[in-house]
Amino acid sequence: MLLAMLSGPACPAGEAQAAPAAGAPAAQAGDEAAARELFGLCWLSDCDPREFRRPGRWEVLGKVRAAFDAGDFAGAMEQFKRHQLERLRLCDGFAGWGVAPGRLDPWSVGEPGWAWVHPMISTENEAELRHRADDLRQGFITEGNQRIAIGKPGTVDWATASAAAKRDGRGQWPFRVEAFNPLLAAYALSGERAWLDTWAGYADDWASHQHDGLAASPIDMPDGWNNGAESAFDVFRLLRAVAMVPGGIDAVPAATFARVTARLVRDYLPLSYMYYRCSGTNWTDVAVAPLVDAAFLFDEFRCAPLLLREALRRLELLVPTRQMPDGVDLDVTAGYGFHFLTGAAGTMARLAARRSAIPEWMLPEWERTWRAAFPYERWCGGLRERMHDRARFLLALQTAQGEMPIGGSRTGHNNWSRHAAETISALMPEATTDPDLVALMGLAAGPLTRPPSFQSDCFPVSGFFYQRLGWRPGDPYLAMHCSPHPTGGDLSDRDNNAIGLSAWGADLLDTGEDGAYDQPRSPLRVDGQEQHFRDGYVGWDHRAIIGHDGGLVAWNDPAPWRWHASLRYDLSEGIYAGPYAGGIAGVTHQRLVLAVRAAGLWIVIDRVRAAAPHAYTLDWWLPIATGRDQVFTLEQIAIDEKQGSIITARPTGPNVSLRHFTGQPLAWDRAERHGDPKNGYHTHDMLRLGATWRADAPSVVVTAILARPEHGADLSEVRTVNGAGAVGFTARTAGGLTISFQAASGAPVVLTAGAAGATGEALLLVEGPGAERSGIALGASAFTLGGKRQELGGADAEFALVGGALTTVPIRTPVENVRIGPADRDGFVGTQAVTLTCATPDVDIHYTIDGGEPGLLAPIYHEPLQLRGDATVEARAIRRGTTRLPTDLGCRVASLVARADFHALAPLPAKDAKTAPGLRYERFLGRWQDLLLVPALGPPAASGRSARLFAPESLAPGTVSAVRYRGFLKAPADGLYVFSAPPEYWRQNILAAYELRVVVDGQTWYPATTRHALGTWSVALTAGLHRFEVFYGDFRGDIGERRKGQGVWMGAAPLLELSGPGIPRGEIAAELLSAEP
Repeated sequence: MLLAMLSGPACPAGEAQAAPAAGAPAAQAGDEAAARELFGLCWLSDCDPREFRRPGRWEVLGKVRAAFDAGDFAGAMEQFKRHQLERLRLCDGFAGWGVAPGRLDPWSVGEPGWAWVHPMISTENEAELRHRADDLRQGFITEGNQRIAIGKPGTVDWATASAAAKRDGRGQWPFRVEAFNPLLAAYALSGERAWLDTWAGYADDWASHQHDGLAASPIDMPDGWNNGAESAFDVFRLLRAVAMVPGGIDAVPAATFARVTARLVRDYLPLSYMYYRCSGTNWTDVAVAPLVDAAFLFDEFRCAPLLLREALRRLELLVPTRQMPDGVDLDVTAGYGFHFLTGAAGTMARLAARRSAIPEWMLPEWERTWRAAFPYERWCGGLRERMHDRARFLLALQTAQGEMPIGGSRTGHNNWSRHAAETISALMPEATTDPDLVALMGLAAGPLTRPPSFQSDCFPVSGFFYQRLGWRPGDPYLAMHCSPHPTGGDLSDRDNNAIGLSAWGADLLDTGEDGAYDQPRSPLRVDGQEQHFRDGYVGWDHRAIIGHDGGLVAWNDPAPWRWHASLRYDLSEGIYAGPYAGGIAGVTHQRLVLAVRAAGLWIVIDRVRAAAPHAYTLDWWLPIATGRDQVFTLEQIAIDEKQGSIITARPTGPNVSLRHFTGQPLAWDRAERHGDPKNGYHTHDMLRLGATWRADAPSVVVTAILARPEHGADLSEVRTVNGAGAVGFTARTAGGLTISFQAASGAPVVLTAGAAGATGEALLLVEGPGAERSGIALGASAFTLGGKRQELGGADAEFALVGGALTTVPIRTPVENVRIGPADRDGFVGTQAVTLTCATPDVDIHYTIDGGEPGLLAPIYHEPLQLRGDATVEARAIRRGTTRLPTDLGCRVASLVARADFHALAPLPAKDAKTAPGLRYERFLGRWQDLLLVPALGPPAASGRSARLFAPESLAPGTVSAVRYRGFLKAPADGLYVFSAPPEYWRQNILAAYELRVVVDGQTWYPATTRHALGTWSVALTAGLHRFEVFYGDFRGDIGERRKGQGVWMGAAPLLELSGPGIPRGEIAAELLSAEP
């Protein structure tokens, strides 16, 4: 997204602040210092005087500027205060900020889509606020259960209080001006001036004398300080309440307002700016919208365009770095999945409110420039598509009872559908145009009257598989999860291939997870050790998981595993080949789950391969008392170790039978897991039953699992049928079906399943009712049925013999994603040839270039596309012969949609200049907050000439510093030049702790935030010299030493790369850089 216009100042610049004149009275000197700090943060001094000729706030700002220029600092602050508080009072109109009244109203809970807005004053907390305010007026503050004597305003010992807070890790009040918010609330409730005077005394004292805590926080600020933007906004919400009281605006001291506002801008806003850049957790999506709020609230400050730019980039980058194309978040705890919807909808709502309420002529210059260039409709449209992906996952994962499935970080048997439907309908009104989403939201009202177009479903990129036998309440389902790569959250570290089974409203098999925030357990242990997919990865506080390979980031391609869903059978495949605890590696666990839908029978094939001998344990988890749902007693669970069976027999409620078939003896063990009944997430206790065998070669265990309704019959005539290198069984169901199955231990072998035969991996035959025969063949060749050779049409297929005619349906791995090339740029000059490729054979690639849906009616790709203007290319590979696209996301018929934005760029003209080799640089020292957002850097600590960017002589390792390079970049030839940002700059999974801005001929870079060309910035240049600036703020200080490098980027300098005509991608060569002598 090209948002370079949001850069604010190209690089922070300015002069050191002048000191008050010698001998000035103390009050005047204090006013001058406060005014200079405040207005040094604003853009008023840079404003074209003609701007002040416009009506409305511009007339007032002109008077503020005139008073300041005349040295009337008290008058300037008074007029600015009145202007700001009047805007607060009129916040919902064009004379205000153009935000909904509910956003700035301290009594409001906000509107749908405004993201975690909470009432600051309510009938529930009014008495408590008055009590706390009264304590403060007496010199006491309440922190938790402690009533602390802090003294009256002007007497607070900030140093001692701060030291105690740091030492004890609690009592954060000295660091935050919000500690005195109850006084503002008390004034708003009563109109008594004494409350406001006390607040002003404390707030002024804090702003003038407390320079610890937030003001001096390191870049790895604690989680509790993450939401500085929202905290600043809350202070202004209460000031709006003050402004609504008659005489309230007059009562606020102008100098106090100036000092507090300056501290909020300098100390609070940078916290959110940097914290959320490097904290890719599942709940931070909602923090995007408050940054937008802050940008608009402080729109007269230089930091505003930077805040808005950062907010939109954070939201855009959530898609390629956190959201898989099937809608699942990298942090796969599903309960937090709504936060992306909240953050996205809240951001769009804020942009829409601002656009509708404030006309262009009322906007500051930076916002007029941004609004004119920002592709609002296209941007919102693309965001809504990604919201649809997320909404579909959040709705399609639910059970027929409207619950979250087993193994998904669920909170017991709570009604998931009601929350899902209410949230999605509020944030996404357009969801009502999707019949499947409408049907799934209908679960909130009870049993479905019109089910969705699918029953079983899979999410092939993230690895969630749901096998449902129907959408009626109580219909059995099996849920399985196997992630192709490590993720955050409570899943993937040790639950890969774990399955949960529920039927008729009761859990029959669990995953070992006892409610939300508890990890499911490893379905297979190796030498007693569980999976440890995140081996080598670290996490601290609420930061993202970070690892030796740069950390976790979303991936785009579906796993190459088989999935199948039909009226007769379902098939899920998962493969885990990651590490186990204890340093165990080199083990591959393949799990195949076959559902024989008519029988309510699941056949689980666990195949294990390893280079060394190991002991393997299959663990099954059964719900037992105590619990909040239907559970088994220990007496109702019968284990026959010789037969390898687990059979439950409770007199009321459903039961389950598990029968194991293997070529080696199994040793059984058991253990009980008891949760805390006081834990609100506790669902039930569990009994773990483990079956262990030893193997030094590929081995397989086949488990037949039958869900039995209350008083339902079990399988009968069960018999083990093993062969050379194969394991299997036959059985008869209560409904008269005969089940025959065999699976190879390793490589394909000759298999026999009743009247069916093949050389293959697995073979299932189901006979009945009547003469019908059907089944599944995997990895099969030389297939026979009833002694006759038959063609399956592929190695993996479902087959059925009905009325003497054999029909087959292929079982497939996913259609791979379309690759759109060139993949390393999103801009072009003149004409751009675009290629579309797919590695899956026998597919047609359908495409559009206007962002439309690439369905069956879209053109088919035959040769490179020739683009001559801006285009959004969307492409999808569809298997040939397809006449109707499926509604599920299994990718067995069609790939996921790939997208790439290309922009036609006009070359920037070269400059005439006399130059010498090397760039000029200036290095600044100071607080990271000021180096990041405050324009006045003051005089440089060092300056000189550098042959290249980030040369050692220009840097100050181990300090909090910033360096600004200025000069020229030489373009050897006309054409497109592509800057590539370092991965740690755009990823959220590592604390890079630096800011990097690149400016070419006045255009500030905006590295791509899309999956295509991610992290690159394209600029068209004519041959010759071009103005070139780079700002690099290194805010790490000693963080690497304190964190011992864990989770912190430890590079000496960023690797900023450039490619272009005759320039291969790499570090910018010294011969391309110069500056005026």
